Amino acid sequence: EGAGEVGARQCGRVGSSAAGFRLGRGAPGAGRVPPVVAGGPRGAATRPTWEPSPRAGKRLELSPYAFYRGGFRGAERSAFGESTGTTQTEGILDGRWFHSVYASEAAGQVVYAGHGFTRCDAEGAYELHWFGSYGEYQQLAGQVGLEGAEAYLRDAEGRALERHTDRRTAAGYRFLIEKREDPEGEWSEFMSATYTKLAPPPAEEAEAGGGEGE
Repeated sequence: EGAGEVGARQCGRVGSSAAGFRLGRGAPGAGRVPPVVAGGPRGAATRPTWEPSPRAGKRLELSPYAFYRGGFRGAERSAFGESTGTTQTEGILDGRWFHSVYASEAAGQVVYAGHGFTRCDAEGAYELHWFGSYGEYQQLAGQVGLEGAEAYLRDAEGRALERHTDRRTAAGYRFLIEKREDPEGEWSEFMSATYTKLAPPPAEEAEAGGGEGE
């Protein structure tokens, strides 16, 4: 079960008889939830946010993975048929991670979606943690350069079972996923796509013009 589910279940135990925190039992005040005051009227909670450091913008600009920031959209062809995929990627946590949100549409409906979290070092070595709408989690490791990227999904013994490759184009990049059942067997195409870079919305262009801190 995911960390969020574990956390929710743990929070659900607070105030239970098993934890000994029912009102009127235990230490004085046990089980009472004080009103939250966080930048608003009494009892009006606000979500705490991470404030990026002044160097976050420069770190993002210099990352070899920065090419994928923003939006990409394009035609896809896979074992399940044809679809249209859209990805939006942004830098998070002081520019040390990239967060990607992906959705694939067919016949006007989203047929698959996922979130990716990517960390990339200065030499272009990166790891991708992928959470998909089928409930799957995958971790891939690869290398990104000026011409594109290549990453592998490996089994417990380190043998490659999936290969993800992309090659840059004038307008975006071409993407290919290959799979093999036998770690020693031949690769077979599972999905191919051609993605085009999307222009940022005017509001984002204005923010970009202001510059992220250096």
